[in-house]
Amino acid sequence: MPAAKVVSQFFGIPDIQNIDVYMKQGGYEAARMALKELDPPGIAAIVKDSNLRGRGGAYFPTGTKWG
Repeated sequence: MPAAKVVSQFFGIPDIQNIDVYMKQGGYEAARMALKELDPPGIAAIVKDSNLRGRGGAYFPTGTKWG
């Protein structure tokens, strides 16, 4: 069975699996911001603004659930 391709903005960048290369491309920037600059209501507001939805049958807005 052939390996599945990963679809992301980093696809095709040589050695992207190397953490240093990934971080030079901006990898983990959102995690850093969430841990150092935002509070829980700020994170929930970003998720709500993104219109991220759950994968259950109701497709419920995640930001509403978190709020």
